[in-house]
Amino acid sequence: MGAHYERSGAHRSTPASSECEGRARRIAAIDEPDLNAPTDRAGSEHAAAATTATTTPTGSGATGGSGATAVAPRPLSVTPSSLFRAIVVIGVVTLVAVIGARAAEPVMWFVEAAVVAGLAGPLVHRLARHMPTWVAVLALTGAALAVVAALGAAAFGELHGEAERFRDNVPSAVRQLQEDQPFGGLMADLKVSQQIDRLADDLSERFDIGKDLPGVATALGGRVSTGFIIWILSVMLVFAGPGMVRATVRVLPERTASRVGPALDAAYRDSLRYLGLTTVRAGAVGVGGFVAASVLGIDMPVLLGTLAAIAAVTPYVGVLFAALPLALMAALNGPAESVAIVVAAVAAQTVDSVVVQPRIHSRSFTFGLFPTLVVTIVGFGLYGVTGLFLGLVAGTLVLALLQRLDEDGPGAGGPWTSGTGADAGAVLRAGSDEEPAPAGS
Repeated sequence: MGAHYERSGAHRSTPASSECEGRARRIAAIDEPDLNAPTDRAGSEHAAAATTATTTPTGSGATGGSGATAVAPRPLSVTPSSLFRAIVVIGVVTLVAVIGARAAEPVMWFVEAAVVAGLAGPLVHRLARHMPTWVAVLALTGAALAVVAALGAAAFGELHGEAERFRDNVPSAVRQLQEDQPFGGLMADLKVSQQIDRLADDLSERFDIGKDLPGVATALGGRVSTGFIIWILSVMLVFAGPGMVRATVRVLPERTASRVGPALDAAYRDSLRYLGLTTVRAGAVGVGGFVAASVLGIDMPVLLGTLAAIAAVTPYVGVLFAALPLALMAALNGPAESVAIVVAAVAAQTVDSVVVQPRIHSRSFTFGLFPTLVVTIVGFGLYGVTGLFLGLVAGTLVLALLQRLDEDGPGAGGPWTSGTGADAGAVLRAGSDEEPAPAGS
């Protein structure tokens, strides 16, 4: 009986004994070579992964109760082929960076021309309804040059006059202060009078064209040649740009093109309306600043009006920004004028924020304060005043496109997904509320 109990008990399994037997079998399977195991590298990695999965515990933590640990990762190995690929990648990146740095100026010419063509295209096509196209291009070019030349000449003349007044009045006033007590000795030790004299001479020479005619001619010639190149590119893009955009969109997959094409068309119209209405408001603010400076007898009214117009493109706070230079200059005439300008600017800004800006958004799209500040500050930091306007135009188009893509579903395709469709100027003529008509209609 006892022997039977012992024999039966020998075959009885307990959890501890089962775990020990399983561990022994796994160790034996690892140590004993398998003749049927795969011999290639991929098969070996598969077998190692299977062994790791078998020996990895199912409990929580990196190690289980049995003490099994994960297989250590293979060390990084550097081979001649990998080293050669790394050198090639670094060389290609360096070459692209050098080419981009060398081509930065021509690329900026093309970007400026694209912006000019995008803004002037609808005006050219509207004028072309009443006159030949080449006459419309020349008329619009002449009008733009006349406005820029008039503003530049007036602002330069004001700066030249202020520099002359500074040279005639400020140094003598500083010398009088230097003779008085108790700060005269300190000013003499710091040589304030000599520094003011040098500053006055530098300002007078900088804004006197007759002092450096060769330098002025060289700088003006470079600007004229660059402007002519940009003008040629702009005229080309007015007529060929829409076809280039359509061809670029058609490169995308058909489903993506059917959505991006109509959204881009609508975003272009939205951005044109926003920029047009914002320009009208900025022009009104600039004219108001010029009139206020002229009536109050503040110096440099043209320059102050131009600065006010530039600042007024910012929504919700642009009018206040526009009034700050005017208020600072008015403080020279007395605090009463400065306070009056600030009060008037606050009232005008309130009307603009409550009435004007919501109407601009309802007729175009919503382009808030923060995006405007970001694109204008980044553009101005990169390329000065030109970059400020380029950043504003690019920012409005990109944000309008993102809003349209978020609102609209896949479109009907049309000229964006097929080789036929609107003519080359249809997209630019779509700056109005009319949709471009398909070719042959």
